Amino acid sequence: MNKIDPSTRKLIMLIEEAIEITKQIKFEKHAALGDWYTKAADNTIETLEGFRTLALNNNLLRISKNQVPKGTGLGLSRGVGEWSSDNELLDSIYKIEKYYKDCY
Repeated sequence: MNKIDPSTRKLIMLIEEAIEITKQIKFEKHAALGDWYTKAADNTIETLEGFRTLALNNNLLRISKNQVPKGTGLGLSRGVGEWSSDNELLDSIYKIEKYYKDCY
């Protein structure tokens, strides 16, 4: 297992929080919004888990190491914003994007 630096640990924590929020709202809103909502939530969870795995394996490109241009994001805000208006989830996603852009 690779050693996890503090900035990666923080990013992983933010991603895990977003995964838990997504699972919660998926469960709570499935009955009212149906299968399309569940599929969108599942896609988001899968994407977040993918970013978490990349970070854990030190394979997520970093702005701080000039591996990607400044201002580059992960695309999560746009993707989640297309299917959810849940403030808690969107805030969580924005925190990930901001941390990635400003600190990672």
